[in-house]
Amino acid sequence: MKTYKFSKNKQHILDTAYALFDEKGYRKTTMRDISTKANVSLGAITHHFNKKADIAKVLSQTYNKIIYTQIRNIYSKLDLDTIEADTVYLTTSVIIGSTIKKRLDFMYDLSQENLLTDIMLDHIFMQFARKNEYLKMHLDNQTLNVYSLFYIGMYQQLICGIKEGIIKDVPEAIRIFNVHHLLQLGFSKNEIDCILDVAIPISFDIKITETDVFDIRLDY
Repeated sequence: MKTYKFSKNKQHILDTAYALFDEKGYRKTTMRDISTKANVSLGAITHHFNKKADIAKVLSQTYNKIIYTQIRNIYSKLDLDTIEADTVYLTTSVIIGSTIKKRLDFMYDLSQENLLTDIMLDHIFMQFARKNEYLKMHLDNQTLNVYSLFYIGMYQQLICGIKEGIIKDVPEAIRIFNVHHLLQLGFSKNEIDCILDVAIPISFDIKITETDVFDIRLDY
């Protein structure tokens, strides 16, 4: 996944953190670990990143762009409307984050340090903004922020429930997650059933190949 457009030193720090997050996990990796493995001072790291979460955010932003591009390439070949396509994207993202062990562990670690909102908010806000425009809902940014925060809160509960063994039926939990998300957008139960009957089978039919915590390849 290592596709960055930063200075040589900044990219070296990101690459080092990337490898450590994959090897040890997010919570077990310290800034000192990154400093030692990268053979740079802590001061050199904090010049670019104030804290470890800032590194995770940059890596996550790059990951999100790559996953979005891959899923868009899949659904662009299918006869889907914007909401169905967006539901395929969000559902597939949730499947990856809740069923691929390294991604589940990574997202769980972020949730335990209360970092999901900071890391996910911009990305989820843009998803709601696109749907707001498509559905002509005329929602202001404050309302879109509230919708985004509600979505992230549901996602966090899903991740924690799966990781902690509280949620046993993951496909059903993902369907319920989607129902609540689409209810936010004002769809009726019948409309939601129609959307999910199209989108969920596509998402679960996508072949997921994991190389590491950030490098996920998708085929359909």
